[in-house]
Amino acid sequence: MIRKHTVALGLSACFILSGCNDKIEEANKTPEKPAVESSVQTMETPSQPAQSVSQLPALDLSPEQHAAPRMKDTVSVADLYAKKQELSGKVVVVEGNVVKVSDGIMGKSWVHIQDGTGGKETNDVVFTSATQSATVGDHIIAKGTVSIDKDFGYGYFYSVIVENAVFSK
Repeated sequence: MIRKHTVALGLSACFILSGCNDKIEEANKTPEKPAVESSVQTMETPSQPAQSVSQLPALDLSPEQHAAPRMKDTVSVADLYAKKQELSGKVVVVEGNVVKVSDGIMGKSWVHIQDGTGGKETNDVVFTSATQSATVGDHIIAKGTVSIDKDFGYGYFYSVIVENAVFSK
């Protein structure tokens, strides 16, 4: 007995091989709203209507577009790595975007911050805090003490890490 799925796969393969891919796309269109758009609409709040996916601005992922404007007396992530020897043991302030948060590890929150500076291995600095955390996507100001060449074991080695951090928006 031939199953419906087998027939559908066979017909799809015939359309693709015969160059009729546009007919498949047309057949797959439904008059209903896409699932993503409808889920966005369910999250509407009375004060601010949701945007459909087609209305959202395109993201520019080039590093220079993500360099956050820094307030005075802050250190860039790239400079933190470049000047790590002279900054070791000193309190620094870094302004940037939270890209990852791991809470409750070794009794601390581990907050990864990027500011659009640095290269492949020097564009992300980790801040640890026993008293505060942050939320991915937030633009924050983080202040803490620089430690270098810190080895926590199990493959967790940080050439630069900022400990005892406090965060503000």
